[in-house]
Amino acid sequence: MSAMITPEQFNQIGDLIWEAQGLHLRGKSAGAIKRYHEALALLGDAATESVDATTIYFNIGEIYWLRRDVGQALEYFRKAVHNKGGLGIAVLHLRLGQIRYEQGELAKAQDELMRAYLGAGAAVFADEDPKYYALIQPHIERT
Repeated sequence: MSAMITPEQFNQIGDLIWEAQGLHLRGKSAGAIKRYHEALALLGDAATESVDATTIYFNIGEIYWLRRDVGQALEYFRKAVHNKGGLGIAVLHLRLGQIRYEQGELAKAQDELMRAYLGAGAAVFADEDPKYYALIQPHIERT
């Protein structure tokens, strides 16, 4: 049986996510992470079945990725991909692949980057370092 949240909690969670996004855009990443964790706390046991939690985990991971804290980023991106609706999100697989690449885990990087490519095509790599696309390009050309 899955945990349920009340309509009031649902609205509070939405408000916290909105506030966190605003804080992040204003360069206040620590405050954003705090708000995201407050939203996760309101989700409680429902977090494992919530697309909102998937979004929150991804957003926290993205903040850490932008800070170049790949260990923390990996932790939250992994939570997102294993949560409801996370598997198959192209940008999530892109980030996981980039982290694995930077950690020297090229086989895992290749797998994640190929998932990103299959989910969104080459466009997902448009604003990224070309080395990530180069890792999977030979495999794309063979198919």
